[in-house]
Amino acid sequence: MKKLFLFIGLLLSFLVISCSGSDAYQGEWKATNNNKEEFFISFDRDNFIVTDAQGNTETYEYTQHSYKSHNSVVTYGIRLSKDGRELKVHFPIPKNENIGYIMSAQDQIIFTLSRDEFITPDDINKF
Repeated sequence: MKKLFLFIGLLLSFLVISCSGSDAYQGEWKATNNNKEEFFISFDRDNFIVTDAQGNTETYEYTQHSYKSHNSVVTYGIRLSKDGRELKVHFPIPKNENIGYIMSAQDQIIFTLSRDEFITPDDINKF
């Protein structure tokens, strides 16, 4: 009976941990939207904060629900807790998780992300 409870406890722990955000996109990002407006985005394990140039912030709780990798191009699927919207954190350059996008479920770019500088999709296409 103890082994059954231990197994169930480990399984539940695994499920809770697997729903939190990946280390690949956690941390601080410089982001640019389609209007070339600059933002700062900070990802934690279960939420992210978007800060605009005026210092206004918006916090979004999320869970990660998918992971895809093809030819070392990685995409994480996240679901916003408030409204169920699905987004993607996409790293289009193989083996590079320092430059990417936040995209809609329909693959429209919402933000271009970089750890180091504000960039646009055109900048990413140069790589």
